[in-house]
Amino acid sequence: MNIFQRLFGRAPNSGAAGGDYREPRLGLVFPMELGGLQRRTKGRPYAEGNRQGESLAYGGNQVEATVYVTQVGQAEFPDGGDSEFIRAELESALAAVRELERVGHYRSVKLFMGDPERLGTDPRNPTWAKAAFFAVTTGGGPLVSFTYITALGSKVIKLRMSSADPDNSTLKEFPHALGDLIGRQRSDSRATP
Repeated sequence: MNIFQRLFGRAPNSGAAGGDYREPRLGLVFPMELGGLQRRTKGRPYAEGNRQGESLAYGGNQVEATVYVTQVGQAEFPDGGDSEFIRAELESALAAVRELERVGHYRSVKLFMGDPERLGTDPRNPTWAKAAFFAVTTGGGPLVSFTYITALGSKVIKLRMSSADPDNSTLKEFPHALGDLIGRQRSDSRATP
């Protein structure tokens, strides 16, 4: 199992999924190509405790990214990335990184949290909570990983993306393309009676 399989909790993909994919919880449509990455899977269902959702893997250009759309029980919380609920989600993601360091999957982990930001070009796009970490993998190579989390319609949308190269431009392009994609579809759904 490689480091990305451990980080994203998925098996290797046997090939790309064809066409756009509509995620059933929010109805978001994910294209084959987004922000310089290719979608590698259709939605893969997962469940843990009172959470259930789907994950979609994207990759290419030495970057691996996974988008998660999760229903959290019957919880309701505001849209965007600047709520107590979303901050707790981000803290939980960072605690999982510390646990991976504790069990030896990473070493020399450095965690970073930033202020929520609006991803993409449209000022109406939702804000996303964000964090990052740098680490050394079990193979001795560097790893930089970013996590972005927002809420939409009382669902959690989380993006995790990683690369060995912190200067890889796709690490900036993909989150902003995702922010615009979600913002555009959110605006389109509000305009439809």
